[in-house]
Amino acid sequence: LKSALFGGKIEVETPEKKVTLKVPTNTKNGQKFRLKEKGFPKSTGGKGDLYLVANITLPDVDTLDDELKQCLEKLPE
Repeated sequence: LKSALFGGKIEVETPEKKVTLKVPTNTKNGQKFRLKEKGFPKSTGGKGDLYLVANITLPDVDTLDDELKQCLEKLPE
């Protein structure tokens, strides 16, 4: 959630190795990312592109500490 809101870097497993994906600020659930030539090998040579879809899950409100709950409740609709 933090990386989706504020941006950051995450490790992603590709068919060949782990790579670092730069996540932009305000990433939305379902947003798509393309990693050029990080997919499976093509029959014509080279590698295909790897497509990723952001799957952002919100925490259960009961698991948030009181200070964070109060800050979130003060946010405008």
